[in-house]
Amino acid sequence: MRHREILLAWALTLAALMVAGCRGPGAPRKEEGMALRPEAPASEFLNRIQVAERIKRNINNLATLSANIRMLSAYWREPGTRREESFRSLPLLAEMNGFLALERPPIGTRMVRFLADFPGSAAGISMLGIGEDFWITVLNPEPGAPRRIIYKGTLDRTSPRPEVYFSLRPQDIIDLLLYDELFLDPERDKSLEYMEVWPNHYILTILRAERLNMIYSRIWVDRRTLQVTHHQLFDADGSILAEARFWDYDEYPTADKRKLETLPAEMRKVAIPRRMLFLWPRENLALEVKLTGVKVNAEIKPTFFKVPETQGATEITIPARMPRLETEGWLPPGGK
Repeated sequence: MRHREILLAWALTLAALMVAGCRGPGAPRKEEGMALRPEAPASEFLNRIQVAERIKRNINNLATLSANIRMLSAYWREPGTRREESFRSLPLLAEMNGFLALERPPIGTRMVRFLADFPGSAAGISMLGIGEDFWITVLNPEPGAPRRIIYKGTLDRTSPRPEVYFSLRPQDIIDLLLYDELFLDPERDKSLEYMEVWPNHYILTILRAERLNMIYSRIWVDRRTLQVTHHQLFDADGSILAEARFWDYDEYPTADKRKLETLPAEMRKVAIPRRMLFLWPRENLALEVKLTGVKVNAEIKPTFFKVPETQGATEITIPARMPRLETEGWLPPGGK
């Protein structure tokens, strides 16, 4: 079995779960695109700095986020179709449950944990990111396959991401949710921002001079609500690496009532999308999730970000960058 297929094995156990009485294929979903709306407030205009500062002020109020996850659907892209047009539903074997937690300390290491599993099934996945290091643990229910596989590695953001096994990383989730690129120092980080104004969206584009292809990300902001609707991350070769789409924003207090009264008004709440769609085009994978039980700035136990135990597991290291075949003669397992 190829490693991409192992990663998705928790979503492809149709036969076993259908016997257990799970639901069959979901109805095709018409994906909401970036269509123009004539009612967009073209008369209202913010400049690039105002748009970026609004996003940064909101994120600056977020130190931790934890929530239960209900995985509504998983899709793969129809061959030959544009990303904005349509997605076809994977067999909806069962609603996946899980948990998302991230920690964003003012000084120190960012951490993210994403868990998902099928109730009543052995299939599941756990993703952990600590700084630039990551661990992806796959629980595989297929007979004859390793029961637990741990993929680990370290990100190298200056070179194209290797696709020896798969290109998905836990850091993609926290990058999509926290907009770190807006906090870069232009001179120190050799970055540049520019903004396009569309009838319905402001589109912030961030460039990084250190990359093979300078584009780093694009952030789409709805001109009516001033909320981010799309966040696209690009690989160092200029291709889209990951994307998130956001809906159903809600505001959450940033502290308990007693402390809240001591904070300036702009620091008392943070807007979080309760529904989001994560896309990884190279894996043809899209996960639509709904957050429930959202907790903002609550303490998260350090044990939740504990590195997985390797005893009894198959451990595979993913290289940070792809060696040059012509100089090092390297090939992935199986020679493919």
